[in-house]
Amino acid sequence: MKFSDLSILSFKRVYRMRRRYRSPLIAAFLGTAALIVVITTGDIAERKIGSNLAVLGNATLIKINLPVDVDFGDDPRQFNDSDIEAIKAIPGVEVVSPSVYSWWPAFLEFTGVYKNIDYPDLKIVGVDPTFFKLAAHLPITDGRVINESDVKQMNLVAVIGNDVRKQLFGKDTSPVGETISVEGLDLTVIGLVEDPEDQDFEQAIFIPVSVARSRLQGMYNIRRITVLPDGLDRVHDVYHNIKKVLKERRPLYKITVQYEPELIKMIQNILRLFKLFIYLAIAATILLAGFGVGNVMIALVRERTTEIGLSKAVGATGEDIVHQFLFESTTVCMAGALIGVLLGSWIVVIMSRFVFQTPISLHMYLLALFSAITAGALIGVASGVIPARNASQLDPIVAMRFE
Repeated sequence: MKFSDLSILSFKRVYRMRRRYRSPLIAAFLGTAALIVVITTGDIAERKIGSNLAVLGNATLIKINLPVDVDFGDDPRQFNDSDIEAIKAIPGVEVVSPSVYSWWPAFLEFTGVYKNIDYPDLKIVGVDPTFFKLAAHLPITDGRVINESDVKQMNLVAVIGNDVRKQLFGKDTSPVGETISVEGLDLTVIGLVEDPEDQDFEQAIFIPVSVARSRLQGMYNIRRITVLPDGLDRVHDVYHNIKKVLKERRPLYKITVQYEPELIKMIQNILRLFKLFIYLAIAATILLAGFGVGNVMIALVRERTTEIGLSKAVGATGEDIVHQFLFESTTVCMAGALIGVLLGSWIVVIMSRFVFQTPISLHMYLLALFSAITAGALIGVASGVIPARNASQLDPIVAMRFE
């Protein structure tokens, strides 16, 4: 029998017995849709995490420190612009943020003043806008962050920690727009940080790094750089490349490069385990669809015993019968797969636009489609093998007498 004839005949029989095939058809299209959604949106989620690793806190940050060394006297060592550009050029680097701290590597004493109210032992951090891209653990609850214009124009602005706000302004008062005096600098408060991961930032103010280096004594040398890789799987490689680059550029500097490999592994294992459970659930759904189709086909072989005997009597071979039943089971699974492709694609488009707000990767979407259609075809063939074999082995005379 021709391929086209088998396809048309299978489609007609499946349509005629669509009520019998309803349950396995539903299972097939739900499993297929789930497979497409998981593969495609899983890739979007990983890319989203990769471009927003700061949501995982300090676990994914690489910290480069240049501690004070007594062998250098007053220790003039520092990172310069060329060091920062060299780190930015490393593959896999998303953000490079140089910063200066008043309490590291040496403790500098500053006092903040607001309307004759003092805040002693004030901690000052000189940062650029990239610092806040690192820090989903640095929530700005009021106002805005320091921007590029503030750094270039050396604007006297500050983002303050919540502890500073409480002591100088009161816990229920917005500090935005007020002015704090530090070492003769009148800093306008533009933002408020509350509940940061690093509790030192509760007692700190953030000012443009250009202001800190030029206007505050002892805060010129950049001895700390924080790096954010562009993907969870790239943290390890970025770490080793940073060490290599800095060793070549600054062989005499005792630079420490730190990250959290154990935390990275733990996060990766959690993500892999989560994906494994999802894929197992999808596989179970698709297999149930296959078993459902197989059971229906076995029942239909018994119901159509007389029909099979008649087909054999008029010249149909065992191979023809096998092809007929395999085509029917495959038609059911492929119909479910095609419906699942439409449903899954619709869900993926909605999630990518409104949930993740990230475009779909064409490569991963095509991979999902190929996987779904292949799974449908394989399950269809596998579920029809036993019923088709049983049907092909029926004796035509016995089959025609069957009631």
